[in-house]
Amino acid sequence: MDASKKVILVTGGIKSGKSRFALDLANKFNEGRLMIATATAFDEHMRIKIRKHQEERGQDFKTVEESVHLAQAIKNVQTDTEVILVDCATMWINNLFHQFSDDESAIESQIEAFIKILSQPRANIIIVTNEVGLGIMPDNTLARRYADRLGRVNQRMAVVSDEVVMLISGIPQWVKGVSDK
Repeated sequence: MDASKKVILVTGGIKSGKSRFALDLANKFNEGRLMIATATAFDEHMRIKIRKHQEERGQDFKTVEESVHLAQAIKNVQTDTEVILVDCATMWINNLFHQFSDDESAIESQIEAFIKILSQPRANIIIVTNEVGLGIMPDNTLARRYADRLGRVNQRMAVVSDEVVMLISGIPQWVKGVSDK
């Protein structure tokens, strides 16, 4: 891994301030900012949320929308990119479930490719994800399968990340690594 390139995982609960914090981190880079947006506008709530995130980013980020093939999107990044903000892994895993349904090998293949990219980043990478291990046990098989998969992916991302930051009510707590406060 290029010692000058960092991978930072930003996690926390819903509405904990993850995206805002990750955006602030990415804005510390002077130029070459890329946002990889994984969300799909499947209902009005998501359309509003996506618009809000677009407004917060403004024109300072080039944006690539990729809901499934995240590793390939990162491979295609221009060499002058300083930072890639991936928002978010939570939606990406949801999209993998939707795209590949019960094809576990296809889902795992996408995840493996992404973890490999994180292990050898060509740019700084900031990833936003939800912490799913603090809530109640879901009451249906699909939701449990999803929470289990996301939890395992979060663990794998955390292992290869230089820093892991958890947002609690908008306050960042470094779980791994040291902040540049």
